[in-house]
Amino acid sequence: MKIKDQTYENLTPDQRVVALMEASIRDDEAEMRRLVATTPRRTYVQGDAAVVDKLEWLTALCIAIELDMANMALTAFLVQKHDGIKASFNEAAIMAAMNEASARWFESRNVPRETWLKFRPKRHFMVDNLIDLAPEPADFDVQNILDQWARQDIF
Repeated sequence: MKIKDQTYENLTPDQRVVALMEASIRDDEAEMRRLVATTPRRTYVQGDAAVVDKLEWLTALCIAIELDMANMALTAFLVQKHDGIKASFNEAAIMAAMNEASARWFESRNVPRETWLKFRPKRHFMVDNLIDLAPEPADFDVQNILDQWARQDIF
């Protein structure tokens, strides 16, 4: 987007977003700073950010976990097709440990397990089926996942 006759202050929100995206694509940090610096300022009243932001973050986190597990279910299906049913049990075991790690992580943030179970997105039936087929995850495996998440600063 070429900004010619319009001044930065007169850009519509849609024009400014497109201009920011295009500046990002070009790695034009100076243009991005100008666009952000000239964005009109507004004052808002909203709910407590400690509540609203945390809820949005937990929602995004639930979605990310469920997408990871759906990806693992697809992997298990493809592995089973190629390497046989025994190979897909490894994916199922990892999913079961990840599921338990997720529940424990939310519990450590004062979210009861039953609330987490009802709050998370609806699962694909293959995810639930594979978790049901897996053995009960060992505490060691669950803790390994929690430790890995902590090291990677995922949560």
